[in-house]
Amino acid sequence: MCRFYSQAPTPDNPRPPYDAVCSVERWTSRVCELRGFHGAADKRSIRMLTRALLDRGYVAAYFERPNGQGLDHVATQLAGGDFDGWYRLDLLSLANRLRISNDTPAS
Repeated sequence: MCRFYSQAPTPDNPRPPYDAVCSVERWTSRVCELRGFHGAADKRSIRMLTRALLDRGYVAAYFERPNGQGLDHVATQLAGGDFDGWYRLDLLSLANRLRISNDTPAS
């Protein structure tokens, strides 16, 4: 489960409300599925998700969402075959586009 927050926890508010959430299901050591999306997928949360998935060794993530719902601009929609209509995130390409270094841990 990945949760994305617009504000960091503080002593007064140790569990701020999340802005977005999704589940990550491992398919192989390098490929996962994203599911159970809820909330806004803004640039910051996409950066954090990309970094977190890369840190775990994933290079591609697949998801099924009507019209991409906020992620269509960073993913490729597949046509034909078993995954017709699904989206594919090429995490290495996305990291390059977002200027995310492969040697820094997620924060």
